[in-house]
Amino acid sequence: MATLSSSEVTQPEIMKEVLQGLCRPVGGPALRSLIDAHFDDSLVLKNPLFSVKGKDQLYHLFHAWSGLFDDRVQVLDVATHGSKILCKVRHNLLLRPFHMAKHTLPALAADLLTVPFIVNSEIETVQTARGLRISSWVEDVSVYTLIFNLVWPTKLFNFWDFVETAVGQGIVVADQVASKGYHILQPMLAPHAERALQGTDRLLKERLGLDAGLHSASSKFWA
Repeated sequence: MATLSSSEVTQPEIMKEVLQGLCRPVGGPALRSLIDAHFDDSLVLKNPLFSVKGKDQLYHLFHAWSGLFDDRVQVLDVATHGSKILCKVRHNLLLRPFHMAKHTLPALAADLLTVPFIVNSEIETVQTARGLRISSWVEDVSVYTLIFNLVWPTKLFNFWDFVETAVGQGIVVADQVASKGYHILQPMLAPHAERALQGTDRLLKERLGLDAGLHSASSKFWA
């Protein structure tokens, strides 16, 4: 995906590209480039389940996300007014291992394993020396709207703010550790994994007549 001009981020078609690009497994450099082009250093992203601050934490959040899930993002609506952007997005999540073996599964099974949910986002932009940047991103996940519209004690909200921050930090730290460990272990593990998956493919073909393609599907992971 080509780098988009940050001054155009309030245009609906550009915002759609940003939303889809964040959840697409484009690789580390491309994801960092996308974030650098459109997000401010002071960014805060707040979700009913977690919150992260800054571009580096945002990178690790979406790097972990695309590693865990195949997310077919459908941008349903984007509306802009001044510095504010309102978005409605449908996520269709399939765990990455199921996605890798998707072509061996019946279509119905793949559909049943895919989890859809809708997210409404309110995004704020700020003018910087480098152009418009996204500085605030608040998400409202539909299923949680029903729960948090109830009357909850203030102390519980304060506790949940702590939980959101802790979950967000946990995702970021886990991705940082996994990334470092991957770069260390990849040269040692890749040849063994390749041979094991080739053997598994051969066995499934001989015994069950299945062309699983595990070796070819996993080659993107080990690359």
